Amino acid sequence: MTKHARALLFLLLLLALPALACNLTSPPEPTLTPQPTSVPPTDTAAPTQPPPTETAVPPTEAPAPTPTLPPDPREGFLDYESQAFGLTFVYPPEWTVDESSGFIGIVSDPSILDSQDFSDGAGIILATDPGMGSMTPAEILELFASPEGGMLLDVEVVSEPAALLINGQDALQATYLGTIEEQAVKATITVIVKEQTTAIAIALTPREGNAELEPLMNEVVSSIILTGSGGPQAEGDINLGQSVDGVVPANTASTWTFTTAAGDTVNILVVPDEGLDAIVDVLDADGQSMLPDGAVDESFDEEEIQGLILPAGTYTISVTGFASSAGKYTLSLANSTEALTEAVPLAMGEALSGTLGVDQAAAYVFAGVAGEPLNVNVTPDGDLDVVVTLYDAAGKELQATDRSFGEEIVAFTPDADGEYYAQVTSFDGTPGSFTISLEVGLVELSLIPDAVLFSETGSVAEDETASYGITGQQYRPMTIIVSSVEDFDAVVQIVDPDGAEVMEQDVSYDQEELLLIPAADGEYQINVTGFEGVAGSFDITVFPGGLGGVGITGSVVAASDILVDADDSHAYPFTAISNQPVVAVVQPEAGLDVVLEVVNDDTGRVLQTIDSTFSYERVLFVPPADGGNYYIAVSGYEGETGSYEIYLLGGPDIFFELANGDVVYATLGDDSFSGFTYRGLAEETLTVVVSPDADLDAVIQVEPLEGEPYLAVDDTVDGEVESASYTFTQEEIIFIVVRGFNNDAGSYTLQIEVE
Repeated sequence: MTKHARALLFLLLLLALPALACNLTSPPEPTLTPQPTSVPPTDTAAPTQPPPTETAVPPTEAPAPTPTLPPDPREGFLDYESQAFGLTFVYPPEWTVDESSGFIGIVSDPSILDSQDFSDGAGIILATDPGMGSMTPAEILELFASPEGGMLLDVEVVSEPAALLINGQDALQATYLGTIEEQAVKATITVIVKEQTTAIAIALTPREGNAELEPLMNEVVSSIILTGSGGPQAEGDINLGQSVDGVVPANTASTWTFTTAAGDTVNILVVPDEGLDAIVDVLDADGQSMLPDGAVDESFDEEEIQGLILPAGTYTISVTGFASSAGKYTLSLANSTEALTEAVPLAMGEALSGTLGVDQAAAYVFAGVAGEPLNVNVTPDGDLDVVVTLYDAAGKELQATDRSFGEEIVAFTPDADGEYYAQVTSFDGTPGSFTISLEVGLVELSLIPDAVLFSETGSVAEDETASYGITGQQYRPMTIIVSSVEDFDAVVQIVDPDGAEVMEQDVSYDQEELLLIPAADGEYQINVTGFEGVAGSFDITVFPGGLGGVGITGSVVAASDILVDADDSHAYPFTAISNQPVVAVVQPEAGLDVVLEVVNDDTGRVLQTIDSTFSYERVLFVPPADGGNYYIAVSGYEGETGSYEIYLLGGPDIFFELANGDVVYATLGDDSFSGFTYRGLAEETLTVVVSPDADLDAVIQVEPLEGEPYLAVDDTVDGEVESASYTFTQEEIIFIVVRGFNNDAGSYTLQIEVE
């Protein structure tokens, strides 16, 4: 028998005591009849006998009826106390209680916990403080029973919200019909409030049937007692630059107070112990959140609030536990702009040397333009492991990078014009030196396949290789995309028709994107293996053209050269008249490690430096919208020498400078042309040979950079070779134009011959 049932019986016994007392008093004493007085007999008359006196018999009282106690509806119920949720209740012994899912489930059949099917049973969902903030009980009921709340659909009101008193606690209860996961249910929702704590109990049964279980659920709900007040636990004050330890009790908040001055921008970091899923908020003097989107709960681990700008005043940091979780935590409060006040200016294309002392940071400020990508490169000396963090002008952290023990490259595209900060620290606080530079960055380009050659899902067993054959045409680019399925880390290799490796790539855990420009016609092989031989599955897609559509309409220039000595560097110029991307791919001979640079030919500034592998290198460069003159520089790493092949891809707005022996594969769109430049010497004869596809009638023009064309050639018909020769009278740069007769679309191959 439960404590509550015993109390009820005891109360009934007390009420019955006055009646029972009537049966326990002594019976009345009997009334004695007086004895007759003796009279001497006389002779004259016989003695007269008095009539017999009857002895009165006291009436026998009927016993008082024994009151019949009502049956205890909770007879045999079990007591349950939840420290995590801060409440107690009783429940039928054959029912099951579970609180492993962020709420308490009380169900008539344990299978309901997994199936959530109430067709043959009933259950109660019970939780405290379920993130309802300052909502009233009526608002909570309305939310749970509305489509916006997502709990019940197709709602019909059975009983309107009614005020109750449950164990001295204010409550509001309503009953609805609706659907949950396409199940027709009856839901009685009860909101119980004790001081600053709120509990929600949702009793569910099928819409039809199982009515016999409803009284049991009513007993469970009516037995709920909230054991805590839910009032915040004030820990004390915290100052900017300080870290403190706190404890979140079950079902309440842990709070700290801090004060800001005008211009302060704060960072808040909460690191909880295992078991505490922290929710963090910043409140003003009226208890209103100062965060744009309310309380922060973005992870199961650390919670951060970065760059919060606050007016001068006093504020409260509130730390609570999701689903009433409790535990210890560490809170850090910092002025996010304080560490950036001594930042060193860093200009685009500039490289600076920096030094870190023990547990020190170095900060740099640079200008950013909305939408224009940039890279912050930090190269540490020796064994220094650097961490690079970017902030906006208000001190809000934008991103942080610590991907390796060597060079860190932070790719960043500003959302707005303004000043930004790069902060360099050591991973473990050790001192050291480094070099930091700022360069123009890459633009993320979408994949725009012209036509898919093939696409399928593949897999490899442990230490096995999946191979795919593709037919390549000389200089016609193809893009190979290998995407991970379920965390498979793919390594992709491409082999040429002679069996030589063209490239191998593993730069990502998720997706490998490779650009293949065949050096010759033939069958190429794509090999896919798992990193370190692991098994797994992947999706592979191959389509013609380059990444981001580069080379679909435009040109591919193929050239080759030899780095003869340590100081050798080769330049491949081009002019851009828009922000169409340019891709450069270099395939060096075995043993040669090349370095690529993108240089602004107008200013001499190095915009990008690429040395990602020991063999194949690729750079993607996006000029500014107004274009400019640039070149790709190829050199050997630390003066290495050897031969290489280079391929340059660009759209119709990119004009590559050609040299003797260069070969171009180009594709024309309707009403478009291909343009190239050539730097000729006096008395030098340039011959341009164009081999069009079967449907293209090619036209060749040679023009000065300004003025009328020197010549225009269209001597053949569709599919036939056109050749144009021009002899320079002076050193100059000329413009070579190829288009289709009537500006038709098509493809062609162009070769340069110089005498």
